[in-house]
Amino acid sequence: GRVQVFDNSGVFLRSMGSKGIGPGQFQQPLGVTVGAGGEILVADCERNDVQVLNRQGMHVQTIGSDGQSRVELLGASGVAVDRHGRVFVGCNKSACVMMLS
Repeated sequence: GRVQVFDNSGVFLRSMGSKGIGPGQFQQPLGVTVGAGGEILVADCERNDVQVLNRQGMHVQTIGSDGQSRVELLGASGVAVDRHGRVFVGCNKSACVMMLS
């Protein structure tokens, strides 16, 4: 799995990440959003986590399974950030949406 970046015209610019289980790697990335500071959040259904990448695509933080938080994101399939910086994660295996602040 990887995240691909395109410009507004649809021209491919670069990809971020690779398939795997380490920081900055993905198994089944299903949701992506951009935070207020330009950070990229990627929800991975197979890894049960959300990875935060900087604008250059470098791993900053993992939320979920093996990350710095104690939250369990079973089947993380969607992610959004509101104007207050709260992160919302849709989890299809636990049939819920979690709000993280």
